[in-house]
Amino acid sequence: MIGIMRLAGELLSSEELDSLNLFFIEVVDPYHTESTDSDEVVEYRLVRKGDGPFVSERLSLTVDNELVWDEEESVLDGAKPVLPAWTITRIDVPGNRPSWLEKEERWVPVLVTSGDTIRYDYTWHKSSIECEGKEIAVVSMIERWAEGDIYYANGPDDFLSVEDAVFDMKIYCDDSDTYQTQRESFSQLIGREIMSITSKYPLSDLLGASG
Repeated sequence: MIGIMRLAGELLSSEELDSLNLFFIEVVDPYHTESTDSDEVVEYRLVRKGDGPFVSERLSLTVDNELVWDEEESVLDGAKPVLPAWTITRIDVPGNRPSWLEKEERWVPVLVTSGDTIRYDYTWHKSSIECEGKEIAVVSMIERWAEGDIYYANGPDDFLSVEDAVFDMKIYCDDSDTYQTQRESFSQLIGREIMSITSKYPLSDLLGASG
């Protein structure tokens, strides 16, 4: 059905498009991913005339009083943040569409204030993460292997909710070892750092140390 609607947008006149009661939008999670092929998640959704309003969210991220990511201000030189799935939802509408299909934009300010900081290969910050109307447990500013910052609200294992996305967006290199080998190495590194912060180790490690 989405393909038919897309074709209609290309072939129909403005008047004919306006007569339609059904069309489509793209619903995008720009700060999460489910594969190495893209740094966002895109879903297509059929919408009817009278639905809405369709609200497209845009992120503004401030860390310790410094603006580190803001689409409008083009503060995009640093690492693109990775957030839990669907923290931010962007709506994209086709260029050729019925006149009733419009969107509204809403800014979502996220304020991070770091507290206790521990540095390993990554720098971990116990933080206050404030966002009106949303609960955000973790903000990852990892840039690449062994470089970047992790801000978590509850415990360092909050990072596990974005670990897969961080790996796919930031870590995986297609001219290196296999995907699975790289994924296991990253998981082991993250696991060691979380255990070092929490001092919670597997029983097998404790028994080995005591032996």
